[in-house]
Amino acid sequence: MSNSSCKKPGKGKPKSAAELRKMQQQLNEKLEQMKGQMEKPGGKPKPGGKKMSEELARMAAEQEAIRNELQKLNQ
Repeated sequence: MSNSSCKKPGKGKPKSAAELRKMQQQLNEKLEQMKGQMEKPGGKPKPGGKKMSEELARMAAEQEAIRNELQKLNQ
C-alpha cells in the first residue's frame, strides 16, 4: 500500500508566490514567538531542550521547501 496521504514539504505542484510569501511570514512569526519564549524577564535564556531543537529542525526543513519552490517559480 502506498501512503498517499503523507505530505512532505516541497512535493506536488509549485505554489504561487503569494502562498510562498504567506508561508515565509508564518515561519517568521513562529521564530519570533520561540525567541520570546527563550528569554526570561531577567534577560537570561530559558532552556528549550529537545522540543525546541525539533521545532527548529522542522522550521529549517520548511524554509528549504519554500526556497525550492521559489527556485521552481524562477525557472
